[in-house]
Amino acid sequence: MGLIKLVTGIDIEDASVVNRLKEEIDRSNFLYVTATLNIKELRQESLNDNVIAYTKKEKKAFNLYTFTELQRDILDDIYGSGNYLSTSDQKFILSEIIKFRYQNNPHLAIALEDMKHELFELFNFLLFYNVKEISKDKLDLIERDYSYIQKIIFDLFNDFRHMVRDIIPNNQHELSKDEELVKLAEEIISNLELSGGITTIQDRLKKEIDNRVSEIDKLFLDGFLFFDDMQKYLLKSAVEQGKEVFIVAKYSISDRTNSFLLEDNYLRLGQELGQEIEIPYYEEDFDFNTERAIDYLQVKYPEIEMRISSDIKNKILDGTIKILRPFSSRDEELYNVAHQIGEGIRKSNFSSTEEIIEAINKDYAIVVAVDKEKYEERFSQIFEEVGVFILKKDLLKDITSEIDCSTLPEVYYSKKDYLQDRLNYRDGNEVPYDQKYRLFKKLYKNIEIHRRPRPISTYPVGQYIFQIYNIAVEGMSVLAFKMILYSNWKYVCEHMPITDVNKWDKYIGDFTIIETYFEDKKSIDEWLETLDSILLLKKTMDGNELYKWHPFNHIDEASIKFLYGFLDDLRDVIISIKNVNGNIKEHIRLLKEVVMRSDTILAIDDTDLNLEIKVIKKLEEAVKNIGEKSLVKGMTTNYFAENLRGMLKDWEEERLEEEETNDLKINIVNLENMKKYKHVFFIMLESDKYPRKYEESFPFSKEILEILKNPKYGIERKPAQIHGLDYHLRLEQYLFKNVLDFTTDELIISYTEKEDNQINKPSIYIEDIASIFDCDIEELFTSVEITENKAYEIDNKKFKPINVSKKEVYTLFDIGTYLLCPRLFAMMNMRENWKDITYRGRFQLLLFAEALLYGKVMDSFERYNSINKKYYSVHENEYYFVIKDLLDSAAKGLKPYFSFMSEYELKDIKNKVLKKMIQFIKSSVIGYGGFNIFTVRKIKKDPIDLSNGSKLQLYNNTCIYGINNSGRDILQTQTDLYLEFLMLKTNDWSDESKNMNVDNVDGIIRLLKEDNDEDIDRINYVVKLIGKLNYSLSHGNRRHLQAVTDLIDEMERTNYFDRIDPLILDKNSIILPIS
Repeated sequence: MGLIKLVTGIDIEDASVVNRLKEEIDRSNFLYVTATLNIKELRQESLNDNVIAYTKKEKKAFNLYTFTELQRDILDDIYGSGNYLSTSDQKFILSEIIKFRYQNNPHLAIALEDMKHELFELFNFLLFYNVKEISKDKLDLIERDYSYIQKIIFDLFNDFRHMVRDIIPNNQHELSKDEELVKLAEEIISNLELSGGITTIQDRLKKEIDNRVSEIDKLFLDGFLFFDDMQKYLLKSAVEQGKEVFIVAKYSISDRTNSFLLEDNYLRLGQELGQEIEIPYYEEDFDFNTERAIDYLQVKYPEIEMRISSDIKNKILDGTIKILRPFSSRDEELYNVAHQIGEGIRKSNFSSTEEIIEAINKDYAIVVAVDKEKYEERFSQIFEEVGVFILKKDLLKDITSEIDCSTLPEVYYSKKDYLQDRLNYRDGNEVPYDQKYRLFKKLYKNIEIHRRPRPISTYPVGQYIFQIYNIAVEGMSVLAFKMILYSNWKYVCEHMPITDVNKWDKYIGDFTIIETYFEDKKSIDEWLETLDSILLLKKTMDGNELYKWHPFNHIDEASIKFLYGFLDDLRDVIISIKNVNGNIKEHIRLLKEVVMRSDTILAIDDTDLNLEIKVIKKLEEAVKNIGEKSLVKGMTTNYFAENLRGMLKDWEEERLEEEETNDLKINIVNLENMKKYKHVFFIMLESDKYPRKYEESFPFSKEILEILKNPKYGIERKPAQIHGLDYHLRLEQYLFKNVLDFTTDELIISYTEKEDNQINKPSIYIEDIASIFDCDIEELFTSVEITENKAYEIDNKKFKPINVSKKEVYTLFDIGTYLLCPRLFAMMNMRENWKDITYRGRFQLLLFAEALLYGKVMDSFERYNSINKKYYSVHENEYYFVIKDLLDSAAKGLKPYFSFMSEYELKDIKNKVLKKMIQFIKSSVIGYGGFNIFTVRKIKKDPIDLSNGSKLQLYNNTCIYGINNSGRDILQTQTDLYLEFLMLKTNDWSDESKNMNVDNVDGIIRLLKEDNDEDIDRINYVVKLIGKLNYSLSHGNRRHLQAVTDLIDEMERTNYFDRIDPLILDKNSIILPIS
């Protein structure tokens, strides 16, 4: 009778399986370990009083764990006792070896340092199995068969192994023959706080596992489809200590998809351990005349019969399996899931919200096994718009003093429904739209998803810390500074209570306006000097129309002063960090006291800070553990900063943080942790995603795995969880069958036809289903009609129209903006100093600088000619040299306003401006002819009275005058006339888009109003229209004047409700319900 026994069933929730487990654990001292949390919860429920489930909140003799929880519990015990070389210590040692060994080859040293974490993963595996030194002849053989790189990797392992073993007392210098390595070992030893009994984390883990196993009689391993090295060691330890081992698995002798589990996993494992595995044999009685399509598929998959009866073929129409017609976008597919869940709950007619919550928690699941975290985030956003929303009855007392909540439904199925309903104040007046929108989250809770705990690095304090240390090592960067602002962390520590008004992140928008001016500056002192300069230059722009859209005009003086003070404080923190060079505990003390200032926040009693306090405690626990388990004494700020993220990541991967419970959560599961659900949505079932790709990536790449396994290289080890492509594909098929088996009522399969410009094809699993029912895939498609509406796409008839206030004087810029983008026109005229409408980013600002320079030089040239009564000969170059001198002077004055420009960029802009001005003059003189002597002057235009009572201001024309002084509009400059469009167009008419076939004013207006074709060059058409209108209206064209009058009437009549996003309007919103 073997020590390893299989406990199997068609369903792991089967009564026969549960009864067998109860028999085995009754009156025995056991350890029960599950592969997933789902299985742990099942066993906790079915074995109830017989098990004590692990929880972090208590400290007792637990006997039911997930493997991750068991590993965490073991590590918690290790952290609190004895000396050992931790993961972070060993990575530090590896860095020192790389730096020492390859000091004469800096490029290789940098490459290896960049791969340090992957190299350590490989070396950790080899140390775990106590792999001996790889001999020189084996290394030479590796180089011959593969490459110099593979030889370096395993040679580096030799050095690392010697170093780690040498450091341990009683082992020192036993293994190392290399004198230089011995010297480095002595240097590292002097930099460690060593005492007797030191060992490695790998050996401590194995010893602790042995200790745990020694205290039990039986070990249960439930739901493991394969075993990794640590899990395999647990099983091996139990066998070697003579304990009974029970492997619990979903297994059926008639199911072809799971035969590999027995043959290639459990039996092979038994052979490795020298144990026979006791396999239960029993007869299985199946009813092949199943009533529903899902039942038939569960029995038959993956077998395909050549001929099937029509009644079986028709089963697919019963709705238990739905393959939806491909969606046109991923968002549409995900939105459909949320909508269908809401519709399913609505149609179920539950009698209470408690029943709804229970149904969502237990009956519904979404299968996402590829890029799970990415799509979890998107689902979170969608569930805030549609799905199920339940009234927070327990929180209403905080709101009912102002709002009448008596008419609120207990359940909504979309935010849009809520926004279309009326909500009143207690005095009977209706709550404005914007306030109602913000109230929704306070009034209703939406579906959330079970997600793995966020890494510390994603919390505000994590971002704050990492960016502070990045700046200390690499210098200032725009991204790091914005992330610090976004964190709000230091503000949280110093300003209570927290208010939206005063948070740091409100300054991100202002900083973004001017961020281009800081892109190439690395020191905080340079940033402070730049802010000083911006503050001074801003004061020179008042009333200067040329600088109307310059970024300095659109950032508040108060914001500049805040950023200055913020940077000043930041400089003090960075100086403190750079002055530390000691053990890791000293770095962590500084991190807590100077960077985090955690004592400040932990002393505050404020319910608004519950999340911050929780995270800071979690981080404090992390850095405390890292500090306690590290033996490194001398660590530079650079090393600490570069490795802090890795240390925290290692710490988090070694433990499992328990999530706060939320009673309205849906299960988003991967293929490995399926359990029984009534309604399952298997999304993204596309050929490039399922079966999932088999990847052999570094450090366990194809070449490394061959070296590890091949006896000729003397290692003969491979990671236990890596089985190869064939095993992977069979496992994927088995897991898909699990989805079928665990779905009891309805399986809804969907995929998206196109994503990221890539055409998607259905997965082979969809093809299999079609084949089993003898159908073409297209015959299986079920159509769904879902309109994806954002919450603020609401019935505008319920609200007062949004109109733009009538202006006394309109400009051609107003006309052009309206025709280009009515929304832009509305937003520019609804708020003064609309901050988003400014040139920003290097590309836009360089175009703006060019346009400003052109306008300044043209103005200077006209003024110079007027003052000096100057005329030029077309046959001489005097005008060229005058313009060039004026250009040099104007560029010098302009440069401070665009200080980010390099000398090359400024020179390039000057050349373009000079070329355009000369072209303008030459083409004008030559084009009209008859001028031997000319000058350039400006004609000022007075506003034109319109028939609707408004006025229209034309642009002042720059004109060429001949010697006889008879002025004539020869050509209008493309920059000076409508500066507002300079970002959009600074080129010549000759550069117009080739697809601009409409040339007359009426045709262009009609085209811009009626045609929304993306291929139409709207910008160039608008610029062309303005030029034509400015010219024709200067000459009194009445038809064009009437066309402009009609456009202005239309601009004043237009209801801009559908074009405005209510979320970005002020608190006193102009969107008001009709009384």
